[in-house]
Amino acid sequence: MSIEAMKTALEALEFFADEWGFTHKSTLPVRQNAIAALRAAIEQAEKQEPVAWQWLNTAHFRKSLPASAEPGAWTPLYAAPPQRQPLTQEAGLLEQNTELDKACAKLEAVNAQLLTALQQIIDLPEDSRIHYKVARRAIAAAKEKS
Repeated sequence: MSIEAMKTALEALEFFADEWGFTHKSTLPVRQNAIAALRAAIEQAEKQEPVAWQWLNTAHFRKSLPASAEPGAWTPLYAAPPQRQPLTQEAGLLEQNTELDKACAKLEAVNAQLLTALQQIIDLPEDSRIHYKVARRAIAAAKEKS
């Protein structure tokens, strides 16, 4: 994406938010992150030097910008796109996902233990005293392991 396109997108995000009141608590963090990412990308792109110039999105290229260049007719081309830096909110979400995965794994293990205990209860004879004692032992064992 060209610097001009990024600046236009940034202006649109800021304009629509201010003019149309897109400041709801659910959309505000997303908009702020997008604005911050665009500003960082623009700043990084402006630091790079173009390696070539393309005329009106055609197959005409030059290594340097001509002195008689018309404004907006030549598009700068770069060797590599700017490297994207991870957003702090993204990193936080990744950490939360990891913690959730660990908690889900623990729950699955406990569920497996409970299912095994229930199957043992079902397989026992009809004597209710035995059912009660096995159930109590299974519950106690599950509590100790979790």
